Amino acid sequence: MVDVAQLVRAPGCGSGGRRFETDLPPKILKGFTKTVEPFLLLFMAWFKSEKNRKFRWIKIIDSKTYYDAIEYSFKEPILIFKHSTRCSISSLALNRIESNPQQKLIQNCYYLDLLSFREISNKIEQDFNIFHASPQILVIKDGKCVYNTSHNNIRWSNIKF
Repeated sequence: MVDVAQLVRAPGCGSGGRRFETDLPPKILKGFTKTVEPFLLLFMAWFKSEKNRKFRWIKIIDSKTYYDAIEYSFKEPILIFKHSTRCSISSLALNRIESNPQQKLIQNCYYLDLLSFREISNKIEQDFNIFHASPQILVIKDGKCVYNTSHNNIRWSNIKF
């Protein structure tokens, strides 16, 4: 059963996430999936915990909310968190930001669901000339990106502006 699945890069997961591939017929995988799936559902439920949902995000859901966010950056800095809901690393980064609201350096934090609003993410990449990553945070001040980072570097203590 060692050769059931092989971990490979999946092009559809923002920064080249992972998925499983195999050369074995689906019948062999049926039993494997039934034993692993409950564990994965339980494990991934930890990432979706409601314990940190007191953090106030402003969701970017269309071009208007995106442009409003950029316009607001002329009053005070904003943070944009680009999140892939299918990526465990993105979920961990989101949890790190949400779990320390007392360290919150920026009051207006915007959340972009990459899977639902990929075209806005592409616009952000164009507007600020920043290579797309997932997860990724950008600090925007006076309409310019003054700081960005991704993956395991996402934490309040690293944010500079």
